[in-house]
Amino acid sequence: MDKKTVDLALLDGVLSEYASVKGSLITILQHTQDIYGYLPKEAIELISEKTGIATSEIMGVGTFYTQFRFEPVGKYLIMLCQGTACHVNGSELILQTIK
Repeated sequence: MDKKTVDLALLDGVLSEYASVKGSLITILQHTQDIYGYLPKEAIELISEKTGIATSEIMGVGTFYTQFRFEPVGKYLIMLCQGTACHVNGSELILQTIK
C-alpha cells in the first residue's frame, strides 16, 4: 500500500485550540484520529512540536489506549469483545467464524 501524503494543515484548528491546554493530549489524539482515521507519524511529530510533549510520551499514551491506531484501517472495521464475559458467552466461536 502506498502511503499518502498527510495534510498536516488539517490539524491547525485542533492544535490552535488545544496545544496550550495542559492535559489535553488525549483530546488532541482523538481529534487527530477523527481527521485521518489513524495517528500518522507526521501528525505525532507535529503534535510534539506544537505541545512540547516528547514524541515518546505521545506514543506511550497512544499505545496505552486501545482506541488509537497507528496504521490506516480498511473501509469496515470489525471489533470483537474478548473480555471475560464475552469469552464465556462464546466469543472464540465468533472469532473462528470471522477468520
